Formats: sequence, C-alpha cells, structure tokens
Amino acid sequence: RRYFYLTQLPDGSYILNSYKDEKISKESKGCIFLDSCIDVVQCPKMRRNTFELKMLDKYSHYLAAETESEMGDWLATLRKVIQANTEGLGPEKKEAAELLPGEDLRWRRLLMQPHTHTHRQLSKLSRSEGRQNLFSFDPEVKRLDFSGLEVDIQPFEERSRPRFLVNCHSLTFNLLAQLNDSSKDPLSNVEPFFLSLALFDLKNCCKISADFHVDLNSGSVQEMLHDSSNQQPGNSSDALPLFCTKGVFSVTNPHPEIFLVARVEKVLQGSIAHSVEPYVKNSDPAKTAQKVHKLAKVVCSRLGRYRMPFAWAVRSVFKDSQGALDLDGKFSPLYKQESSKLSTEDLLKFLAEFKKPEKTKLQVIPGQLNVTLECVPLELSSKNSAERQEQRGSVALEIDEFVPEVAKYCCPFTTYRNRLYVYPLHLKYDSQKTFAKARNIAIRVEFKDSDEGDAKALKCFYGKPGGPLFTSHAYACVLHHNQSPEFYDEIKIQLPIHLHQKHHLLFTFYHISCEINTKGTAKKQDTVETTVGFAWLPLLKDGLIVTSEQQLPISANLPAGYLSAGDTEARKPNIDVKWVDGAKALFKLKLHLESTIYTQDRHLHKFFQYCQMIQGGAKGAPGELVKYLKCLHAMEIQVMIQFLPVILMQLFRVLTSHPEEEEVAINSTMVLRKATHCSFGGLLHTVVPSLRWEQVETCPGWDTSPSSSFQYSWFFFEILVKSMALYLLDENKIKLPRPQRFPESYGHALHSLLLSIIPHVNIRYSEIPEESRNVNFSLANLLKRCLTFMDRGFIFNLINDYISGFSPKDPKLLVEYKFEFLQTICNHEHYIPLNLPMNFAKPKFQRTHDVNLEYSLSDEYCRHHFLVGVLLRETSIALKDNSDVRYLAISILKSLLIKHALDNRYQHKNQQAKIAQLYLPLAGILLENVQRLASPENLYLCTPMSTSVSNFRAGGCIVADVGCFNKGTSYSSPYLSCLFFGSSRSMQMRKSSTRSSLSHFGRLDQYEIRSLLVCYLYVVKMLSEDTLLSYWNKISPQELMNVLVLIDRKSQTMPVLRSRASTMQARLQHLGSLDSSFTLNHSAGTSEADIVHQALLEGNLTTEVTLTVLDTITFFTQCFKNQLSNNDGHNPLMKKVFDVHLAFLKNGQSEAALKHIFASLRAFINKFPAAFFKGRVTMCSAFCYEVLKCCTSKLNSTRSEASALLYLLMKNNFEFTKRKTFLRTHLQIIIAVSQLIADVALSGSSRFQESLSIINNFANSDRPVKATAFPSEVKDLTKRIRTVLMATAQMKEHEKDPEMLVDLHFSLAKSYASTPELRKTWLDSMAKIHVKNGDFSEAAMCYVHVAALVAEFLHRKSECFMCGRWGRGGRELILKIFLFCKASLMGNVSFLLLEAEMVPWWAGFPFIRVDTLAHLGNPESEIPGFPPISKKLQIYPLHPSFPHIPQSPSTPT
Repeated sequence: RRYFYLTQLPDGSYILNSYKDEKISKESKGCIFLDSCIDVVQCPKMRRNTFELKMLDKYSHYLAAETESEMGDWLATLRKVIQANTEGLGPEKKEAAELLPGEDLRWRRLLMQPHTHTHRQLSKLSRSEGRQNLFSFDPEVKRLDFSGLEVDIQPFEERSRPRFLVNCHSLTFNLLAQLNDSSKDPLSNVEPFFLSLALFDLKNCCKISADFHVDLNSGSVQEMLHDSSNQQPGNSSDALPLFCTKGVFSVTNPHPEIFLVARVEKVLQGSIAHSVEPYVKNSDPAKTAQKVHKLAKVVCSRLGRYRMPFAWAVRSVFKDSQGALDLDGKFSPLYKQESSKLSTEDLLKFLAEFKKPEKTKLQVIPGQLNVTLECVPLELSSKNSAERQEQRGSVALEIDEFVPEVAKYCCPFTTYRNRLYVYPLHLKYDSQKTFAKARNIAIRVEFKDSDEGDAKALKCFYGKPGGPLFTSHAYACVLHHNQSPEFYDEIKIQLPIHLHQKHHLLFTFYHISCEINTKGTAKKQDTVETTVGFAWLPLLKDGLIVTSEQQLPISANLPAGYLSAGDTEARKPNIDVKWVDGAKALFKLKLHLESTIYTQDRHLHKFFQYCQMIQGGAKGAPGELVKYLKCLHAMEIQVMIQFLPVILMQLFRVLTSHPEEEEVAINSTMVLRKATHCSFGGLLHTVVPSLRWEQVETCPGWDTSPSSSFQYSWFFFEILVKSMALYLLDENKIKLPRPQRFPESYGHALHSLLLSIIPHVNIRYSEIPEESRNVNFSLANLLKRCLTFMDRGFIFNLINDYISGFSPKDPKLLVEYKFEFLQTICNHEHYIPLNLPMNFAKPKFQRTHDVNLEYSLSDEYCRHHFLVGVLLRETSIALKDNSDVRYLAISILKSLLIKHALDNRYQHKNQQAKIAQLYLPLAGILLENVQRLASPENLYLCTPMSTSVSNFRAGGCIVADVGCFNKGTSYSSPYLSCLFFGSSRSMQMRKSSTRSSLSHFGRLDQYEIRSLLVCYLYVVKMLSEDTLLSYWNKISPQELMNVLVLIDRKSQTMPVLRSRASTMQARLQHLGSLDSSFTLNHSAGTSEADIVHQALLEGNLTTEVTLTVLDTITFFTQCFKNQLSNNDGHNPLMKKVFDVHLAFLKNGQSEAALKHIFASLRAFINKFPAAFFKGRVTMCSAFCYEVLKCCTSKLNSTRSEASALLYLLMKNNFEFTKRKTFLRTHLQIIIAVSQLIADVALSGSSRFQESLSIINNFANSDRPVKATAFPSEVKDLTKRIRTVLMATAQMKEHEKDPEMLVDLHFSLAKSYASTPELRKTWLDSMAKIHVKNGDFSEAAMCYVHVAALVAEFLHRKSECFMCGRWGRGGRELILKIFLFCKASLMGNVSFLLLEAEMVPWWAGFPFIRVDTLAHLGNPESEIPGFPPISKKLQIYPLHPSFPHIPQSPSTPT
C-alpha cells in the first residue's frame, strides 16, 4: 500500500511521488514521471477502482483509489497533465520562466558571460577573499614547542613551598570587665597578655620557624603599659604596627607532625602559680576581675617591660605530607606553663603527649584562643619585602623558616638575609656567693662593636608589636624566685654587613624586685633592677661567626677592654675582672645564623677570604690558591648549593686571572664539575643571570676534562656567550665590523674547542650517549649565539666543519644528533636575513636581471644560502634513509616553514615570496622522489634536476620589499671561499649519494607524503607569479609533467573529513569561521564536540589547500595555453591538467571550495572546447560522470553549480557544432547515468530530478538559443534520463537478489541493441556483479559478449582496418575473433553502425582512426576484466577454434 502525491517540477513537468504513509516529509519510495506517460485508462478487471498509466516504453503502472469518486478525480487530473505535455513548447517555456527563481536568474546571467580577462581577474579575486594561512589549521601547529630549542635562562624563582596565613583574632580568659566608664565598650581582659607563635617539627625534634609576636590587647589594656619606661608605642615611620595579627609561614617539608605552638606571656607579677590562681577559681568572677585589674595597673606601671611565662596551646597544621592544610583544626585548651619545663625538649615531650590525650595531665586555664589558618591570598606577593606584605590596608608579616640543613631542601641564595637568632637557655646561679639577691633574674642582651667604657649598643634588635622596628636591647622572660632559671626566648638580630673582632654580644643579668608597695615613693621605684653579673660573647672566631651552643662565665664587673680578659695572648695587665663562682661556665645559650653572606663552612670561608684579598690588590701565591681549591672538595654539598652563584663567580675569576697555571686550571675545573653535579632540580639555570665572566676566554683544561663535564656543557657555553656580550659592551666594540670585534686568538680557541668536541660526539656516542647528546645541543646553541656577535662567515665555517664530521652511513643516533644540531641553528631569530645576504648586497638592477635564479640544490646555491642549503641537502639525504630519520627531517623542515609563515615580521606578500623562493630547491627534492609520492600510473619518466647552475636559462628575479631584512649582513670572504669546495670527504660522499638511484627506496607513508606536499604547496602559494613561471620554464618537460603529478597528489591527500554531526557540511562552508587562537590551542579529545572541531580543522585546511591548488593550476593553464591546445587538447599535458580539475570532484570538498571549483571548470570548458568536443571522448566521458554525481548532492548550492556546469557543457557542444547538435554530450550523459546506476552511485533520485529540472530551466530561459532546436533536445535528453531511471527502479528493489538483479541488467542491455555504447556499459556492469558474487564463468561470458560487440562494430567499420599499424594481419586476426564470437555466442545479431566519434569505450584500439580512438597496444586489454577471470577459471583454451592473439612487436607494453 502506497500513497501518491502529484507535484509540478520547476521545469513545468509533473511527477508522482510514492510514500509509505500519508507523511511526505520522508524520502519517497518511488516516482513516476508523467512526461513519459501517453494515456490513462480504467482497469476494472484488475481490481476495483483501478486505472492504468501507459508509458512511452510500453511499460504500465497500475494504481487503485479508495473510492470511485476519488478515482474519477485522479483520472481527470492526470488527463489534463498528459494533454499539457503533448502541447507545444511555447506555453511550457512561459510557465517555466514564471517559475524560475532568482538564483536561476543569477546562473543564467553567469552562463551568458564570455570567458574574458576581466572574468579571470574576478574569479581570482573571489578566491582570494577570506583566505587563511596554509598552516593556521594544521593540527601540528599546536603541538609545536620551540621552548626546548634553546636553553631558557630565567631569573631564579624560589622553590615553591607550602605557605599559609596565620590570622590571630582574639585571646580571652574568663576574667573580663569593662575597663572604662563607658558602658558601650565591650568586655576585655583585665590585664595585658602577649602572644607568640612558632612552628615545631615533632618528627625531627626541632623548631622550624622564627617567632611571630602578636599583641591582641584592646586599647584600654594597652594604656596600662604606657606609663612604663621604654614602652611607648612607635610613632615613627619605622615602627611595627600595633595590631599586626597576620603572619605568613612557609614549610619546605610538610608532614602531619608539624605543630603550631602558641605561648602566652604577661607582665611580671610573681610566681606562675600565683598568677594563674584567679583565673582558675570559680568564685565571684566580677569581683575577682576588678581585684586583678587593680593589682595589674600597679604592676604594669612599675614592671611593664618585664615578662613572665603564663600559658601555652598547640594545634596541628597539615593533614598529610602533600601540604594539605588542616583548616578545620582548632587550638587545644590553654595549658598552664610549668616553670621547670620551659625548654624546647620539654615542649616536644608535651607535643608527643598531646597526640595521646589520655596521657595528658596538664592544668587547663579557662580561656579561648581564636587563631585560624588560611591559604595565602593572591594579594600577598611571593617575595618578602622588609618582612612585611601589604594586604588591603592591613599588614602580614612573613616569618622566617629554618630550612633543614639537607641538600635536597637547599637552594641558592637569591635575596639578602643576614640575621642572628640568640636563644638564652639556662643560668646556673644557685651556688654563687657573690650577690646576696639573685632570684628574679632578667637578662638584657645588647650588641656592641667595642668594649670601651663609653661604647653604645647598636640598634639592631627587632622590636615587638607597638614598638620601634629596631631597638638597642632585648629582655628575656623572668621566672619568679628561681636561681637556676630556664629560658625559651628568641632574640632576633640584624647583623651588620661587615663584622670585625670587636663585635660581640653583651649579656647583663638583673635581679628584679617584684615587691608591690602601693604607698612606695619614687626612690623605691628606681631599685627595680639590681645588676648581678655580666657575660659577653665575641661574634667571630677564626673569621667565622660563632654558632651552636655556648657556655659562658659570668663577671661581677665590666671593666673597659673586657673582651681581652678571656684571651690569654691579648690580655691587658690592667684589666681586673671579678669572675662569679670561680669563672665557671654558668650561662648557656645557643645561636642560629641565617645569612646569605657569611658561611659556616671553614674551607669555603678560606677560599672566599683569599679571593677577597686578591681583589683588594694583594698578591697571592699560586700554590696557596691551589691548596684552597683542593680544600673545596671537602665542602658540604648543601653549602655549595646555597653559595653556588658566588662560588662559580670566584672560580671563573680564578680561571681568567691565572691562565698560565695549569694546576690552577685543572683544580678549578674539578671544582666546577663538582658544582655542576650539585645542581639539583636545574639550579644551574638560575645562576647564569647573576654570573659575569670578566675576560673572554674558552674553558682552560676543556680537552683534559672528563666527559662528565659534557652533561653540563650548556652552562659553560652560556657563561661564555654572556661574557662575549659583556666584553663587547665594556670594550665599546659592539659597533665595530664583526671580524674586528674579537682577537684572532679567540677564534682559534673556539675552533680548537669545536675540534675537541667532535670526537666525543661522533666516536664516543655509544659510550656516553647522554653526555654526547647534551654537548651536541649545547654546541649548537653556542654557535647560534655566536652568529649574533661574531663574524658570520667564520661561524658558518665552524658549522660546516661540524656537519662534515657526520657521514651518510652513520647510525640513527648520530643522524638524530645532526638534525637536532641543525634545528637549533635554524631557529636563530634572524634566520631569514642570514640566508639572504648576497642578493641584498647587490644593486637593484643586478638583482632584477640575475641570470642565476637558484632553483636547484647546487653548490652555488648552498654557498649563497648556507643554512637553508645545509638543511635541504641533509633532508634530501634523509629521504633515502629509514622511516624514523625521514620523519625527523620532515618534521624539522615543516616546523621551520610554519615558523616562517606565522612570523609577524615577514607577513608582507613580497617578504613571503622571497622566503618561498629561498626554499624553491625543495621542489627539486620532491621531483627526485616523485615516484615515492604518487602512484606509478601517474608518473612520467623524470631525470633528476641538474645540480649545475649553468644549465639555467636567464630569468627575472622578483624584487621583494626588503624593509624588514638585514641589509648590512657581512661575511668574511676567506671563510666563504672554503664552504662546499674542497671540504671533507664525507661531503663528497654526500653529493654522490644525492645523485644515486631511488629505486631501492620504498614509498613514503601517509604522514610523510602529506607533510612534504603541504610544505611544497606553501612554497608554490607564496612564490610570485614571475618566479613561478621562470621556474616552470627552466625545468624539463618531464619534470613539468611531474610538477602536475605533485599538484594532483596534493589535491587527493586532503579530502574533507565527514562527521556524523548533521551541521558539519553547513559549517564547512565558512572558511574563516574559526578563530586562529582557538584553533591552535584547542586540545583534541574524544567527545563529540572535539571530533566536530577536529573535522572542522581538517575541512578548513582542505579548503585552503584546494584554493591554493586552484590558483596554481589556473595560472599554469594561463601560461601554457598553447601547449595545452596542441593536437586539439589531446596531449599528456592536457590530460594531467584535466586530471587535477577532476580530482577535486572525485574527492570530498567543502561547499566554499566547490563554488570556486565549478567556476574554474566553467572557465576550463570555455577555454578548451576542442578537448571536449573533438577527437577522443575520454575527457567528456569522465567529466560527465563526475558532474552527474554532484547533481545528487545534498547541498542545494552544489546541485545548482553542477547543473549549471552540465548545461554549459551541452551548450558549448551545441555551439561547437555550429548549432547543429550536442550529440557527443548527449550520449556521454546517458552512458554516465547508466554507469552511475550500475555503480549504485546515483542515490537521492528526487535530488537528481531537481537537478534535471534546473537544466530544463536553463534551456527554456536561454534567449540566444531559444529559436533553435537546443531546448527541445535538452528536454528530450532529460526524458531519456528519466526513462533510464524508471527502467532501473526495479533494480533497487532487488538489490539483495543477485540473480534477479543480473536478469534485469541483461534485459536492459538487450534493450539497447541499437546503441552499442550503452549496451557495453550494461554488460560491463553485469560482469562486475558476477565477479562480486564469485560467478566467474558468467562474468567471463559477459566479457566475451563485449568482445563480440566490439568485433562486429569494427567489422561494420571495415574502412578503418587498413589504417591501423597492424595492417592486413591485424584485420585477419580481428575477423577471426569476430567470426568465433559471432558463431559461438551471438548468433545472428544486427548492429547499427554509429558515427566514429560515438565509440567512447574503445579508448585506444590500434585499428581505428587516430581522430576517433587513442592508441592501445593489446586488444585483450580492451576487455579489462577478462584476463584475470580467465586465469581464475583456468580456461585459457576457451574453444578449439579460438585464435591465439600474438603480441605485436610494434605494440607498446
């Protein structure tokens, strides 16, 4: 059951479309074209309400209606349609004109235009709109990484460490009160408390940060301290902020056992137990608070500067070892500070117990400490600035980290730091008898630079919050009634840059009177401090700063010159020191140095001391220097890492200041090697910017240094390059000519250095692979940098010497070294000017009329364009190597061209043309390898391009705009004279290898072919037209043919990738729709969006390739029009040009590209009509086949373009025959339709019908041919096509029934007995179906039928037998074939003899006239499927009377 809808087509004809249901939105199941219907009658015998449609070809269609009235309506309507079809063409043309849409009118105007020069220019401009860079859409662009091609020297950035912000909010206890009369003030603590925080590492049992002091007291509490001396808040600009509550901590080695410890102190008042008691009691907190506050005011006014321990708390910092902050953690309760457990060791024991709460037996003080951990905000810079970091108006202090003294955690010092941390530990005063009162002991620490009596303390102690930034002294906490107190204080000192023997720490011990007398007088207030001893510690000992633990005796007095009292050699006789307790060591302390200028390593200190002495003008003995250099081997590795820039700087100075001392050079080099080995994590990269080689020299002792130095050869070469630059600036030689900038001895030294490296690369590569690769890369960078500073001819000579050390027979590893070296050199920032020195040096007239346009890879070319010549020559050799080497060479060449194409400096058209001309020998390389790029049937015998410059004819050189190029490039002639002439033996082997045969090399793979052709297309696209024409004129005819082979191959390697996305085709029509930055940076994935994106990239790249090939082939056609027109266009050159055009239609293209392709094909038809309509029909046949396939496209624009092109072909054929007929095109279209049906390539019948309607519209509305028979012949052609389609409709229904399908093919072939061409087409199609099904016998019979058909035709055309090259013998042979086929198979068959030009399928039989058929060597080859099938069947003697077909000696094979 089917539903039929009657529809009128744009050409005025009617069609019945059948559907499965009443919905017409789906594809129709079949169609009946009523212009072939001759009558409609009722058929009551078949079925009720049935009627018959009678067709021209004696077929009938039977349809049935639902009711009798409905059948009557159908009959009346169909009879009107038939009547309209039988009437003349006049009304039909009028109706068609009314239905002609605006788009068809545009096509009509376009087809009327003649093919003039203006039209060609418009087409060229149209193709140039919206064009993109050829490499913009290449998927490899985003994968290119040029960062590794050069050592990237950046200023050192400190190793990223976990950093976090400690934000202190509040500290409150249970005793709170309003201290002012105002009731609006919030409750606050009744006395001041002072908070300090620090990080402790329980795992390594140490403190890992400095103290962070915080003052969280309210304003009213702060006022309690203002009356105490030396406690005025700092009002100057150098004062620390009063309420600095944020600190930034960093941890190099995070782990869960790092804790943040908070210590709480208060003003000295008495014992810790006595001070804690009011806070622990629960009775009347308000009354207790007022009592404590009243007492605290008195204490603060008298003892405000002294502190006592009060409480402590702890919390964890990290969750794991990766540095994840424990943001949800809180501080523990506030524990009472035990007076006997103040040391770090006791605290670490408490932390260990804190991890086990069941073992914790500490007294808790009711209170709350609100401190949070936060990630460091972006507003906080990673660099500390005077220990402060601004953050939105507030201040965050960066706290020093004490990095573990382990090599893996150390890094070179990059910021100035010179601090000393002093930790008083213990004072043992319980057995002294000198002082009566020495219980509440306070320690005052001062830093002095003299021991004279009037010497003042230096202001270098860091202050506390609210005080000045630096003070002249610091106090330690006081323990009440304790004669052997312990201390935990940290005193931070900023050391002077220059220290001497008089710098020392002075400790003064006081007994503090804690008695509170509310009625006391001012005199009693002065007795708060009672001196109970002095101690001092000289800071330097043997030139090193004293660190670690120290134990000092205590003196009861402090005489002038006291520093010499402990020195027996320098002791003065008049100094009387009274020691406490017999000068026993009663005071223990510890010092920690954080300095980037003072080292603790004795060996390094002595080396630095010697270097400083030499720089001061003193003369040192080389032997003493060697001793110090040898001692440096005992230096600790972490010390060397920290002072690495300074060490290297001094070593280079030593090397250059003692050039004659071999032992100094050797020992210095050994220390340098040790320094390079200590460069964990690429530390050497960080120190190059800070180094300066005062004297330009190569490394002494390089030849004798072990190969392990090559691992870090880049470092020495970078220092060498930096020294060269500084030398030119310091000596003011930067403006001198390059040969005069450096002394001749330096050039010899550099050459000797290169010669010493070559054996380590070319010979020892297997022994030291990593070192040899590194030194190869480093040497390339050195020579590339030298091109900037030195004589470039000299550097080219060095490059040539180095490349000559490689051989074509080198193993793969050495070939990789060679190309890595070349890639690095070719990535010089001025690579283009380096390759174009000679042309720019010539006058303009000489450049324009230069007879040596360098198109080949000759010695002359390589001498003029050295770098690109070496690269192309090595690439040519690499193409003869294995796939890995080929891939490497092609990748480097392609990446270099991409770099040129995207270089903003050379975007002018003339500059790009000059760059393309530079790479023109690449075309010769591809022509030498053309048989590996293209299929064998497309090749023409080609000899390699001559390497002699004298073979070139004169040509004009295009003068480019050279504004961006370096015109002042100079070369030293002595060095250029030796390049590529008289060089090493390996270079001669290289050239002989280039001329060798390529027959033993296999085909290139798809990636290699595609990359090479894209590079070639870039060169062709960017070349100026004059240069391109000169190049085509220079090469031989065979090479010119293979140029077209390359272009044809390129058009076939980039088909559009089709995506399943329904919008793909619509999106591909917008060539410039993709943003370049998105294109280059979008990462490929597997999602649907990523697949669509990659397809769009590929489609846009294909479109650009297509337009570039169109530009090239159009220009080629214009230049070689006369050669293409030879022999009426039937010549090999025309065949290749036509194949290029046809390849566009055979391969999928974007809609934007198809528009220009069809325009180019229209111009091609107009330019060469004889090639299509005269002589052989091969071009016309192939053209019709491909265009008809486009008529079934799903794109409306493509169908319109294809229909217009087909109509233009028919019309031009009609005009070519002087308006007689277009019989050739008519027949070829019918044959093409039959082939498409047989090949199941004619899908979308409704779309094809629409295309036929468009063709009819063109014919009906074309005024110049309106009065001719042309419109009626076009309509007759469309009717015949529809007849063929209707006849093959049943084939589609029987696609899965091979036998029925073959029967239908045979019936159709039999019906074309009057048209041998169509009959042969269907017989060939039937043979293909038999072969596909494995029925080889039946297929063979089909081919024998074809042979009989051909023999009969040739027999009827007997007058041409004697014209063939076989003469009479050939005629007798073909007659035997004919008689056998006719007697055995065909019986009595009559044939119609058509015109000679209507034999399109016998392309090349040697007996037919030349103007009709092309030459073909073997008659058997005219039946292409027969020989292989006969072999499969093993039926070579098919019949006893079948004649043997000899091979004619004159027949080409």
